[in-house]
Amino acid sequence: MSKKEKENEDLDVRVQVLELIRKSAAPLSHRLDALLRDHYKDSYSQTDTNLTYLLEYASSARVLLQTLDKYISLANDLEKKVVTIPFQDFTIITHTSRVVEQGYRIRIGQIPMWAH
Repeated sequence: MSKKEKENEDLDVRVQVLELIRKSAAPLSHRLDALLRDHYKDSYSQTDTNLTYLLEYASSARVLLQTLDKYISLANDLEKKVVTIPFQDFTIITHTSRVVEQGYRIRIGQIPMWAH
């Protein structure tokens, strides 16, 4: 199968897997949102570099959660245990999942994301 054919192929994914990824990503998203809120309310300012990192991880977490919510909701509405995801959206899920997973291992300023 050529690369072009693979890119047009839809993938079947168990909803349970999507829910597990969502459950794992949500806490980091909340932590990042709290840091952004603190920065913009001037209670804990970030350097420009740290703010850039914070925005990158926060946007990846948000994209991941919104994409997962879309397919989880679709599956729940149809009462299905498996949902078909277009290759492009599956790629978004895999890439943003990697960024979010890395986000748990970083520090923003002096704040480790695994303990904020």
